[in-house]
Parts: sequence; structure tokens; C-alpha cells
Amino acid sequence: MVGVGHSIGAWALLCLAGATPWGRDRQPIEVPREPRISRLVLYAPAAGWFAAPGALDGVVAPMLVYAGSADTVTPVAQVEVLRQAAAVDLRVVPGAGHFSFMHTLPPGAAEEPDFDRSAFLAEMVAETSAFVEHR
Repeated sequence: MVGVGHSIGAWALLCLAGATPWGRDRQPIEVPREPRISRLVLYAPAAGWFAAPGALDGVVAPMLVYAGSADTVTPVAQVEVLRQAAAVDLRVVPGAGHFSFMHTLPPGAAEEPDFDRSAFLAEMVAETSAFVEHR
């Protein structure tokens, strides 16, 4: 199984793949697991939950992770915690915001004026397909 998710959906996939989220009370949160997950593609993941030591030890699936340099919801600094996992390819996209990874922006969302979303999305889809197909 390959999991592809954005934001809190990416958080859920990390949990299913073996990560242990920690709450604001500094206690681990019990979550379900899915051992069949073999690869993860995560867009702007809500990764701050996994900053505790050992929180990512259970994740063995390779990950392709995208973060936007202009993301104020899940900033790059938060996403970089995923580098602690075993096999992570973290790509920071210059000018991308939190919703830049979606083909249809939510109402009220806007892109940075200099960000070429169409070109980025074409590249992201090709890279995601290659990673999922394990070429």
C-alpha cells in the first residue's frame, strides 16, 4: 500500500505507518497502525506532533515529502523533524504555500504572485508517480 496525503491527512498516514504522535501534554497518543504501508508521499505534513525523541522510530516506509517555503500552516521548520525517520526525501518548494499542493485551491486561498503553480503541479505529479511506481 502507498499512502498519499496532505496536511493532517499526511499526519494520519504517518501514524498508520508507525509514527507516534505526542500531544501538548507531552504524552504519546495511541493511534491505529497499518503494517501494509510500504511508501508515503506527504504534502505539507502536520509533522510537529512527531518531534519527541523516538516518535518516528516505527516508520520504515520510504517517504517523499514536500514542504512549501511560504507555508505558514506547516512551516518548513516543522516538517524538517521528519528527517529523523529512516528514508526521507524532503523537498522544499520555493514560494509554495500550504495549499500549493492541491489542484483546486480552497475558497479564499491565494498563491504568491511569482509562484508558477501549473509548472510546479506538473513536476510534482510526475515525481509522485515515479516514487509511487518505484522507478
